[in-house]
Amino acid sequence: SACEHDLHFMRSTYNQASVSRKSIRRCATVFLLLIMGSSPRALAQQSLRSRSSVDSNFDRSKIRIRKTNISSNSIHDEEPSQVKHLNIPTIKLQNRQQTDFPLVGIGVGNLPHKKIPSVVSHALDESNQINLIDTSRSSSNEALVARAVMRHGQSASHTTDGNIRGAIEASNARADYSDAPELPVSPVHVVTKVWYTHLGYERTSLSVKDSLSEFQSVLSPSSGVDARVHVLLQYPYCDDSISWQNCQKEENSLDTHTKSIGPDPTLNKRGAWKESWRALEDMYSDHQIESIGISNFGSSELN
Repeated sequence: SACEHDLHFMRSTYNQASVSRKSIRRCATVFLLLIMGSSPRALAQQSLRSRSSVDSNFDRSKIRIRKTNISSNSIHDEEPSQVKHLNIPTIKLQNRQQTDFPLVGIGVGNLPHKKIPSVVSHALDESNQINLIDTSRSSSNEALVARAVMRHGQSASHTTDGNIRGAIEASNARADYSDAPELPVSPVHVVTKVWYTHLGYERTSLSVKDSLSEFQSVLSPSSGVDARVHVLLQYPYCDDSISWQNCQKEENSLDTHTKSIGPDPTLNKRGAWKESWRALEDMYSDHQIESIGISNFGSSELN
């Protein structure tokens, strides 16, 4: 969900006149607590029970929930020293890397662009360790997400360097970092999606390549960031029966290059996404993306 939508929900539900800036930065976590109600552990365990078919060996006792005091007038965040670290559960993807994929993340698809740097930075902060960011090609913010991830990585690197330097100076050791051990870097998982205007083999290939270009700054080996890009098909097709989907209007608004590179997917609603899946498989086989998947598909498509 969009952070703005979450805050609107908080205000309308709790009749709050305002929410602090600090709470805005933490809105994803706060909203999670709000919808959980008075028994977050019970709801979290219920949610995990529904995933038992994915990982029956997951230790539910390891779940820890961030505590936040909520009153009728405002939201007060506890001091950092009083807040327990989130212990994010993961599952292993069935990809070649057997990637440990986090089950909790933040969605920035509809987030105002100016808020992306602070929200992403706060999510990736060591005290939160939320290393999953969800967006889409249609949100036109992939470059902003990449920039925010890069800046956070650079900031964390500078902090680590400063800590090492301070420890060496404190021990009066010789300031030589050449033999310093490489510290492990937690991977940052970014999920993006192909919009239904770009279904079909050629258009999907173009969409994914454009997405990877936007993420290039964090995918480069010299970035110092271990970023993993996962790509989903956002919808199986455009559906005019859905009020906010305007299939022909969106097709007509596409640029000339996109129109020329592949056929209009609305002319082959039941087959275009299959060609898109083939394109994703090929790009996955070429090691261009970490994993592939689908979103908003029904049983009729999957069967």
